[in-house]
Amino acid sequence: MQTVDEIGDDDRRPQLGKFLNEIRRSRGFTLRDVEKITDGKISNGYLSQLENGGIERPSAMRLH
Repeated sequence: MQTVDEIGDDDRRPQLGKFLNEIRRSRGFTLRDVEKITDGKISNGYLSQLENGGIERPSAMRLH
């Protein structure tokens, strides 16, 4: 198994998106549900891009 230091940024991004997608789906939430639950702080478009690897550097403030 690789350590965090051995994994490049490119390898982490898809894992983050996959993780977020799996968590969201396991709880039965749609992208719009997440947007509503977060009072619009996480838009469905932003989350979709995160899940699909379309955002290169996710905002730490939004992920907090």
